Amino acid sequence: MEYKSGSIAYSLKKYSSDLFIGLLNQINGQKDLILSPQLIPIFDLMFGFTLLKTPSTSKKVCFVIESTLTDTQMVANAINADKRRGAEDIEYWIVFVPKKIQICDECLEREGVYQYITLLNYPLGLIPLDIDLFSLEFPDFYANSFLFGDQCGLSRINQSLSQLQGLVGLISRAYIKGKYATIVSDYLTQTSSESANSLSTGFISDLILVDRDEDYVSVLMSQLNYMGIQICDECLEREGVYQYITLLNYPLGLIPLDVDLFSLEFPDFYANSFLFGDQCGLSRINQSLSQLQGLVGLIPRAYIKGKYATIVSDYLTQTSSESANSLSTGFISDLILVDRDEDYVSVLMSQLNYMGEKWNLVPK
Repeated sequence: MEYKSGSIAYSLKKYSSDLFIGLLNQINGQKDLILSPQLIPIFDLMFGFTLLKTPSTSKKVCFVIESTLTDTQMVANAINADKRRGAEDIEYWIVFVPKKIQICDECLEREGVYQYITLLNYPLGLIPLDIDLFSLEFPDFYANSFLFGDQCGLSRINQSLSQLQGLVGLISRAYIKGKYATIVSDYLTQTSSESANSLSTGFISDLILVDRDEDYVSVLMSQLNYMGIQICDECLEREGVYQYITLLNYPLGLIPLDVDLFSLEFPDFYANSFLFGDQCGLSRINQSLSQLQGLVGLIPRAYIKGKYATIVSDYLTQTSSESANSLSTGFISDLILVDRDEDYVSVLMSQLNYMGEKWNLVPK
């Protein structure tokens, strides 16, 4: 994805790309580049493989891996396999992301390959996933820090924030909540005071740092919460077919299941709205009620109970006032809107509860 020049996403992507290419240029001549499987999607997003792919029959091999025991052991096994085949003239390099740690050294020494390898660090920081969404792509951080008490991951956060300030300027204020957030904030304050003479105040005025154990709700956030229906466009762009397609919308509203029973047939609404906090589904309810009023006339009164019911009612009031001149009062006099978390009983209702009498299943 290309970003507008001057944006934070553009600056981060360019900085990371230039840093990595500069690192590879330290290895003179052509080299075979072997990436850890976990890093392939990240590097493809940051640089694109066209930047990295060049034909090579080099005797130099560069492994780019995460700083984990698993990846380091994989490299050691590959080098030992080469040695057993009699390959003695190959030069080996390892680039650790974001930096080498002690267990990596110990693994290479234990496997007897340390003397054959040159080690480098690639301090990859924040990765732009979108114009205003950034990630360290560090899935083990929560378990390591909050379950096992390992604070090594904090240095990666500190490094990424230092990189960010180096690109966009000093961050004026930090709001913190939690033990680890305090540690990171203290580091940021220290580095900011040390860099005060060389860096000016940047355009990020406020930074909010919150420990995960102070906020478990956002763990439940899905991709829809960040990008909504935009994911449809991005899927088509990613597959390279967007330019061949004309897109249309079909605003399907209430579906009549019986003479007095209607449904949106929207089974994911409860989970998305009440569990994950995604309000995108409310627009579908608003649209269906607007369609209904366009067909049968304005609904004069609404009885509401619940947060989402209030939002829908406010929308209905607004559209009703806008349509007052073009629509007359219809034959639906009252509308009752109730949030699901205000009424869990009807979740247990089956089709028999709605249609039982029709099928002669209700005792007389």
